Amino acid sequence: MSRSGFRFALLAAALIMLAAWSGRSAAVDYCVYYIVSGFAGLTPALNAGDAICVDCPTSGVCPGPTGTVFTATIRDGAGTEAAGRMRKADPNCITCPSGGLTGYVFVSVPKVSLVEDDIDWDTIGNQVRFHLRFRNSDPDSPSEQSFFDVYTQHAYGAHLPDGPPVLSGAVPPMAPNSFFDVFFDISLDQLPPPPAKRTGSTPKPGPESAAPPCAPGTIWGGNIDVVWSGPGGSGMVGKHLAGLLVTPGGAVQYIHLITGCAMPIGWSFGAGCSGFTFALVNEDFTPAPAMLPPGWTGWICASAAASVVAGTPCCFSLSMTCGFVPARIDLCATACDQATAPLRRSWSEIKAFFR
Repeated sequence: MSRSGFRFALLAAALIMLAAWSGRSAAVDYCVYYIVSGFAGLTPALNAGDAICVDCPTSGVCPGPTGTVFTATIRDGAGTEAAGRMRKADPNCITCPSGGLTGYVFVSVPKVSLVEDDIDWDTIGNQVRFHLRFRNSDPDSPSEQSFFDVYTQHAYGAHLPDGPPVLSGAVPPMAPNSFFDVFFDISLDQLPPPPAKRTGSTPKPGPESAAPPCAPGTIWGGNIDVVWSGPGGSGMVGKHLAGLLVTPGGAVQYIHLITGCAMPIGWSFGAGCSGFTFALVNEDFTPAPAMLPPGWTGWICASAAASVVAGTPCCFSLSMTCGFVPARIDLCATACDQATAPLRRSWSEIKAFFR
């Protein structure tokens, strides 16, 4: 090979290697978001369910709260700006999915956020004490004051309409990378009734259970929605939480669930616990289909093997997606003997199982 031919081959090989390296870099160099609503007038046009892929910041951490729908303003390549609601696919930079749209940049992203794992409640006497933890995840700038409303829904389930607000409040400015806790009490008689529960037909083995007794528990079963807005940004998050008692080696226990989605609903269970079994069934207790019909209602059922140690809690999640809007249903099952006198375990003792 001539000297000029060798130089040409070497240059060609270098270009091929550079192209391959560039392809790998671009494949993972995006923050990915899914559109929920809004963003009218942008080019390319954005519709619910579309994925947009925004250039990854040098920190590798994508802007915006994780685990909740939030409002943001973005700009297209022509300079047009529009606001809408979106959810983040992952807190870190990932591969842009097939069909993902590029060419957008953020104009504003909320600093103030509230996610499902930062909402909990417990029953104290005839009151339910709710806890919300708002965060400012911006590492450099303080947040401004925000205002929020809390709504309850009429039953345990997903994608349901809100009732009137039960609380309105304010979150003061927060320092960078800090949080603000809100506590409030609501009387049980001012909350929707808990979901129906029933016991299956399988009898407990023997005349007595080896499990110690337990009371009805201290988790009010229901849903709340929190909506907030202000200069620091706006967003909305729902929390769906209930408890269920199961006897080791005993009957299957059921808790009623409703949905308010006008479209077919996809669903899946998250990770469970050793010795516990969970399933989703229809109103007639037959297994639920892979895609639930619009307006589906039914039951979550749970049981515990005889080997499960009494007092063991198992908290798990059921994910339900209506169109492109996800919801997470949380349920905590506790192993105990339901037939005898009370033994109480509070939600504050077992909420760490969701972490």
